[in-house]
Amino acid sequence: MKKETIITCLDELIDQYMPNPDDCGLDWQPKKHSIELLFCLYAQKGVAAVIKDIDGIEAQDLIWFEDSILFVQQGQKVNEDDYLCVFYFNRKQGLPKAQLVAIMQTLAAVIQEGQSDLLDFANDDDVQEFQLHWNKELYEQNYSQAVQHYGQQMVGYPKF
Repeated sequence: MKKETIITCLDELIDQYMPNPDDCGLDWQPKKHSIELLFCLYAQKGVAAVIKDIDGIEAQDLIWFEDSILFVQQGQKVNEDDYLCVFYFNRKQGLPKAQLVAIMQTLAAVIQEGQSDLLDFANDDDVQEFQLHWNKELYEQNYSQAVQHYGQQMVGYPKF
């Protein structure tokens, strides 16, 4: 039986917790010792208006928003503002399974709230900007509950 890794665990948790698992993906960068969990939100605009994103790209009918969570080896320099959230791990130890479960449970809630906010942004002229926000309090609550179930069980970093 293959040993569970951060990637195999995340893959299973995406299917278990994400509202639209097909709108999520994992990008493992072995040389950078990082795993990026990417996800997309979509909103159909009800009015014929043009919206520009932060890069100046225009959207007329369908708004597509992509964000990610980064899992990276401790000590790596990362611009944390480029991600919804960044979690550091020890490559030899991996991450606690309880932490991965809590992250995915929290992300599912963040995406659900974000989907609603994106629809408001797309269809309400009074809403001028859209941004996802990590719910740290919910994460800590989910982590505390997951530790009760999984204890100190660790999930290893994948090997080449």
